Amino acid sequence: MIAKKNIQFDFDIKGSVLFKRHFGDVSFDAITEAWDWAFENKIVPEGTNRYLLDYRDALILDIAKSSELIVGYYRLHIDRFKGSKVAIVSTNPKNVALSMLMCRVDDGYTVKPFSTIEMALEWLSE
Repeated sequence: MIAKKNIQFDFDIKGSVLFKRHFGDVSFDAITEAWDWAFENKIVPEGTNRYLLDYRDALILDIAKSSELIVGYYRLHIDRFKGSKVAIVSTNPKNVALSMLMCRVDDGYTVKPFSTIEMALEWLSE
């Protein structure tokens, strides 16, 4: 487990899934800075294409703006996410709205919202 600010990274070698868990209030800048840091510091192994983003203990700030900016970030870094499956787990309605907005505009990768880790892992392993 490796942590940065309110974000924790874990890589499941057996399942080849990168877990990214968020805590507390999370801004767009915190999300993208953590991604940049994780890739620059080789926290994300080369060739990773399954991601589980856990927002159960977090609140994403400014959902409408953040969803647009996050999609833009993924497009800008499509080399990192192309062909990937991104499971977003949350029970907070605002966070669920973010993942649903991302599902509608995913391009080159697939985003799907879940309410449980188990269901997300099942989808990621398909």
